[in-house]
Amino acid sequence: MLNVQRPSIIIVICGVTDDGSKFRPSSWAEMLIEGVGLTRFGEDHRIRYAEHIKPALINGNTGIIMNYILKYEKPVAFSEILRFAKDNKLLIRNYFDRRSPGSLV
Repeated sequence: MLNVQRPSIIIVICGVTDDGSKFRPSSWAEMLIEGVGLTRFGEDHRIRYAEHIKPALINGNTGIIMNYILKYEKPVAFSEILRFAKDNKLLIRNYFDRRSPGSLV
């Protein structure tokens, strides 16, 4: 059987609403990721994010980058993040990442 690697889908949620307003507070991404249980503290007492998600600065706005794989590994957290983004009318974009399955940008 041929082993073909499928590209990953990367979901980018930008902290800008569909009317162009900056979403507040600026720490919303970190608080949301923590709120759905996708963080832990490392031995150095710093916050560590789950493998397929991370907060990011996107064009000067706070945002979230997550791999679609999260839908299968943590389906409740994945759904809650997308629900939050849709309820708050945040910009959501999907991208194909052909580099390696499971990678993040």
